[in-house]
Amino acid sequence: MNEKWNYFLAGIVGATIIYVFIILSIVFVDVIKEKKEESIVIKEVGTFTCDTFNNVKNTFDKNIVINDGKLYSITLDLKFSNEQNCMEISDKKITKVVNNYYIDEEDKVYIIDDSGIKDYNANGKIPAYMMSDDVVMAHNYGLTTDYTYYVLKTDGKLYDVQFDREFRFESGVGVYKYSVKSEKVYKEFEDETIKSFDITNGEINFIVTDKGIYTNKVTNMECHQYADIDCIYELAKNDILTSMDEISHINRYDDSIKYVSGNTIYSFGV
Repeated sequence: MNEKWNYFLAGIVGATIIYVFIILSIVFVDVIKEKKEESIVIKEVGTFTCDTFNNVKNTFDKNIVINDGKLYSITLDLKFSNEQNCMEISDKKITKVVNNYYIDEEDKVYIIDDSGIKDYNANGKIPAYMMSDDVVMAHNYGLTTDYTYYVLKTDGKLYDVQFDREFRFESGVGVYKYSVKSEKVYKEFEDETIKSFDITNGEINFIVTDKGIYTNKVTNMECHQYADIDCIYELAKNDILTSMDEISHINRYDDSIKYVSGNTIYSFGV
């Protein structure tokens, strides 16, 4: 009788241990998943030095930014020959950027190459739509034959605008004319004004508003566990990067986002 009772007790204890182990395993996996989903490891990667660079109006690519209409080249690695991380490229009053074309307040178009900034004949390259006073910046997100743009306007909203392009002869000269095929709001935030956005390979990496920064966040964590599942991203407010007031420059550099706060350069993976 005692032997049977011992077996019975051993069975109960064993079942209880297995049950507890299963519960703890489930909780542990959930915690790991939650940490993977929420954690953003931010590292200090350098010191930023610039005497004239204060508050960025917009960030347009990895190197060129606007500060009160002036164009600056920014480096977060090696300094320039002036021993600083910034160098003024031009003091022209730039008001907007469309792709890699820089447009001033008189609608003159410029490009930047190794020799610096220079005039550019953008006939057929930029829709007249982009010269409107309410356009801040725009970028073609389709193929070279797709005239589809993300357009940021002064109302703080990001638009998806598609054009038809037609070649015509006017006064014996061949010109391209664009007409709006469709226009719709692509992204807007309640009580927030979009100030800038970054795009790589047709995808928006992040959006900067007057109240925060939105970065891409994985919505299906199983993509980190299985080779045949692609990660799906959506723009979500970054809980750490809460205000552009404290950040003077931010952009994507290969597989990381780097930003400047004060005189320190920070980086986190994407």
